[in-house]
Amino acid sequence: MTIAFTICSNNYLSQAKTLGDSLKLVNPEIKYFVGLVDKFDQIPAEYQSTFSGLDIIEVSKIQIPNFEWMNLNYDIIELNTAVKPYFFKYFLAKDIDKIIYLDPDIYCFQPLDIVTNSLEKHSIIFTPHLTIPIEDDPEIFQVHEKEILNHGIYNLGFTAINNGTEARKFINWWADRLAEQCKHNLCKGLFVDQLWCNLAPVYFKDVKIEMNTGLNMAYWNLYERYLSEKNGSYFVNEKDLLIFFHFSNFDPGIEDNIATKQNRYTLDNRPDLKKIYSFYTTEVEKNHFTPLTRLKCVYGKPSPPIKRYKRVRKWASMPFRKVSYFIEEVL
Repeated sequence: MTIAFTICSNNYLSQAKTLGDSLKLVNPEIKYFVGLVDKFDQIPAEYQSTFSGLDIIEVSKIQIPNFEWMNLNYDIIELNTAVKPYFFKYFLAKDIDKIIYLDPDIYCFQPLDIVTNSLEKHSIIFTPHLTIPIEDDPEIFQVHEKEILNHGIYNLGFTAINNGTEARKFINWWADRLAEQCKHNLCKGLFVDQLWCNLAPVYFKDVKIEMNTGLNMAYWNLYERYLSEKNGSYFVNEKDLLIFFHFSNFDPGIEDNIATKQNRYTLDNRPDLKKIYSFYTTEVEKNHFTPLTRLKCVYGKPSPPIKRYKRVRKWASMPFRKVSYFIEEVL
């Protein structure tokens, strides 16, 4: 048996429903679950019926040993990523053969056969953020290789495992590390669940790094991937079928915007993406995207104020000479 699951709080439930709708179209045989790091009854009553067909498992039901500490010490992003291996453990305990994790803001355009077939031979599957070097100016453009070094070689918006010994070892190790070290703290070498997995291919056997460009196309790899359409299907670089697209940092409220964390492309200079972004906007709005994005999660500590973060980031980006002057002359 193969299952797929996502994890989100109520503010991403429209995307999670849209992901489930896409899976139902391309892989109706794959059972789909939503791990909810929130309480479903906090969704306004007028929207709840939209999600009645979803198999939702609230995080309180899976008995994470360290959850009280996590709730007090992790913000919403840290918490949603920290519980990921614990949901894997929950499904492993039910003797499910193959388990696929997908971020809620993913849409599947083709069956996941390449993943399920690969799990016959491999214990763990990752996709890298990049597959070729980026050659333009790192001082001008984001995302660049230096961002990847900070945030992880692999994008953990997708992970797949089988129910073998190595996969179980990996999940147990990952859960142990994320119990108290799933922070977004680049200065301490931590980036939530993702940076830890740089070590996984060294620590564990049978890890497959899937290089197919049709898996996990997203804003961070647009430098190397272009879409075209033929006979009703999308192709990447006119070679690989687009299996799923990751609409990370999606914000339809910003005109011509692809993602808020990159500045290399817009929908104007990437016309190949206009149709797919228009389609996705329509699909998530059917599931009440705009009103749900405003919902607050019942779990997690508050995120730090944005202004404070920007001030610290500005100081951190100063040349060392200016920082020294500031310390010596101003403080």
